[in-house]
Amino acid sequence: MNRYLRIAAVAALPVVWAAGCSNFLTSGETQNDPNAPTTATSNQRLLAVSANMAIEQTGDLPRIESMWMQQMLGADRQYSAYYGYDITAEETDPAWVSVYTSGGLIDLRAIEATSRASGDSLYLGIAQVWEAFDIGTAADIWGDVPYSGLTLDGSTSPVGPDAQQSVFDAVEALLSDAITNLNNGQCNSCAGPATFDLVYGAKASSGSSIAKWVQAAHTLKARYYLHQVETKGSSMYTAALAEANLGIAAGNDFKFKMAGTPGEQNLWYQFMQQRDSYIRGNPNFAAILSDPTKANDGRLAYYFTNGSDGYVINAGTVGAANYAWPIITYNENQLIIAEASNQLDDDATALTALINAYNYFMAQRGLTPNAALIAKWTADAGSALFTDIMTEKYIELFGNLEVWNDYKRTCIPVLTPVAGGPIGGGDIPGRFYYGVTENSTNPLIPTVAAQAGNMWNANDPGHCGS
Repeated sequence: MNRYLRIAAVAALPVVWAAGCSNFLTSGETQNDPNAPTTATSNQRLLAVSANMAIEQTGDLPRIESMWMQQMLGADRQYSAYYGYDITAEETDPAWVSVYTSGGLIDLRAIEATSRASGDSLYLGIAQVWEAFDIGTAADIWGDVPYSGLTLDGSTSPVGPDAQQSVFDAVEALLSDAITNLNNGQCNSCAGPATFDLVYGAKASSGSSIAKWVQAAHTLKARYYLHQVETKGSSMYTAALAEANLGIAAGNDFKFKMAGTPGEQNLWYQFMQQRDSYIRGNPNFAAILSDPTKANDGRLAYYFTNGSDGYVINAGTVGAANYAWPIITYNENQLIIAEASNQLDDDATALTALINAYNYFMAQRGLTPNAALIAKWTADAGSALFTDIMTEKYIELFGNLEVWNDYKRTCIPVLTPVAGGPIGGGDIPGRFYYGVTENSTNPLIPTVAAQAGNMWNANDPGHCGS
């Protein structure tokens, strides 16, 4: 039996995620959340997690990121304001809530407890990967976030944020535990979620599906090691390379299954059906896609159609109702290998990985690679090859939150911040405000005024627009 995500897109951030309360993992109200009843099964909770994370990774957050990264352009209504960095704590509140409440850490911790009690290390490992992805994304967006002090004991004491670096350390450790549990062939009663796992369909009798989760965990470890390069230095490239060499293989991409039927459609499709005029492809991105030294290989037409009022998401490809957006992929994994190898002075390995990613991306989409572009890459070395790698990743990961993280780390491509943005301070913002609910109820969270002075996180101090 096939199962698909049932999710719906709406126009504004505040109504995309279910609302929640402060101290999300510890409040008494959370323990009685009607959307996550105490009698829910692990399978039901996992479906909620899958839907919640699909919204987080393919909904309003990446749409805003794609505008800030100048892949898209805010053309109308609130999206014109978002494009100019005019976003408030009220508007980021639902995204913040989604990390911790139903479909987030509440359900994941419940799955983990049940899995430990039953001896199902496969299910436990999958839940741990999801938790690492959930809280790792939060650390990317907000920097310091509450994590280590969170419990499910009903306490209502405020929980302050952990330093971003300590969260990344915890994410790496959690992913290592997940890999151990996924590889545990001696568990007492492993069953796994089977058809309730909407990514890989993992079950104890399917070694190939389990191996895909292990690969995804390794790629996530590599991704988060890259996010620590600016604070920990080149050792993070070494660590990222080691993990990526164990990461996602061709054909094993981490995607969300979309059926294309009402309520189970690609969120970009739903958005364009409901709010078509709000967003368009950015001419800056179109120029990169048309440049023979960067692309000029059919990807402009793959991503967009050229309408009377600008570039429109292609309804036959990335904007199709059943399009499954790539979230953690072979292409990303190869480009991690390319970046890390280049930064560790191994351009030969970097070039091979770059070409592998490009050729695979093009083949999967029925496009013909640009031989002249590959020749240019082959002639480049050092910093020039690094720019090639990061530009290609910028193109291939269109619509993925990782584009924002890459930019904050490398300042590639060169982007000119929108003038007069209220929170950028002359830069493209590197973070969102904490949600207003947490700001108004938790005295341990910095105020909006305190945050406004620095909209970049500790791991990305570069301020590319300055």
